[in-house]
Amino acid sequence: MKLNKQKKFEALLHRHADMSNLLQVMMRADLRIFSGFLTLQFAFGGFISQFSLSEFGKIGLFIIDLALASTCYFILRNHNERRNEVVQTLKNCNEALGYNEPGVYIESKPLNSKTERRPWLKFYIISNIITVIGIGFILFFGNPKPKVDGNSMIKKALNIPMKPTQDTLNTTIIKEHILPTDTLTKKQ
Repeated sequence: MKLNKQKKFEALLHRHADMSNLLQVMMRADLRIFSGFLTLQFAFGGFISQFSLSEFGKIGLFIIDLALASTCYFILRNHNERRNEVVQTLKNCNEALGYNEPGVYIESKPLNSKTERRPWLKFYIISNIITVIGIGFILFFGNPKPKVDGNSMIKKALNIPMKPTQDTLNTTIIKEHILPTDTLTKKQ
């Protein structure tokens, strides 16, 4: 298929716009994946610090965390490789459109400024590793005594009544207008 100059110019503009759009979408996707991963790590770390776990439970959760981190890494790595291809295509379009040649659009200057590659993948990987290490520390060296008794938390979530203790009998419950037992004995 032979294209005239006008059709070639339109094809270049279309390809340039398409690749620019793709690059923006990929950057947003990377940020969403990475921020989602960090959010999960913080939530996971906060959650597991509340409970005491068996050694097998700790190892199991750490394996799950490693699987999550490696999935995030492979997605970001593949996006990085694809992004490099997109950037190269954009550079080729810029070259074909004369954006890098001085004097084509601006007298004695190219339209595009010189660019440097600014890779982000290594920062994603470093943050990935740090959060996994942090989860490992919480799991294996964290709070040996749980702040929350797992059984009572589950019972509360399921609204299963617990056996009353002396503390619960002596407590004032404002909603139900129950007075402590010692207040009743003082009035008599």
